[in-house]
Amino acid sequence: MANDAEEMKLEPPHPGEYIREDILPELKMQVTELAAHLGVSRVALSELINEKRAVSTARPRTEGTNLRFEPSCFGVRQGR
Repeated sequence: MANDAEEMKLEPPHPGEYIREDILPELKMQVTELAAHLGVSRVALSELINEKRAVSTARPRTEGTNLRFEPSCFGVRQGR
């Protein structure tokens, strides 16, 4: 029998889900517009939003700065 801590372990949401569900509606932007604002391709952002691509450790600082929230919101720890 698994203990309660193992059963309660939840995976953090994919960063693409956060962008798709919270950021895009709040900004009232389409994927193409947000991609241009972030300086990434529409395809790359679309793959991220559809959870087919991960966020690399190099991108959160730029994306967080452009969208005005902490890079840790992407679930990537910043090394120092």
